[in-house]
Amino acid sequence: MNVCILIGNVGKDPDVTYSSSGMAIAKFSVATSKKVKEEKKTQWHNMVAFGKTAEFVAKYVHKGDRFAFQGEIDYNTVEKDGQKRTYTSIIIDKVDFCGGNRAPDAVDSAQLEPANTQTTDDDLPF
Repeated sequence: MNVCILIGNVGKDPDVTYSSSGMAIAKFSVATSKKVKEEKKTQWHNMVAFGKTAEFVAKYVHKGDRFAFQGEIDYNTVEKDGQKRTYTSIIIDKVDFCGGNRAPDAVDSAQLEPANTQTTDDDLPF
């Protein structure tokens, strides 16, 4: 199983394009940080979303916002000028608000396509 969950800050507003069939494609970067000893270490991740998820990203994801992203790691090898380069991206299938510059209540929850549902005790099988 190839599942990746990242919680981080968006590095720049998503770049949204459309395929020839009209499907939305959103690309952007996310920074995750951790402390190693007394030093803060930040890593940047290339994020890609397609279809409805890309449309959600285009509407609600902005530079500086903090989100949780779930998707799969994708390795893509491209040959350019005789050199092979491998690119790593996270193909997103779920997005959740985690706070940040914009308040989540500013979004109409009915418009949130990949919204989480909350579980109550009545939902549990035991």
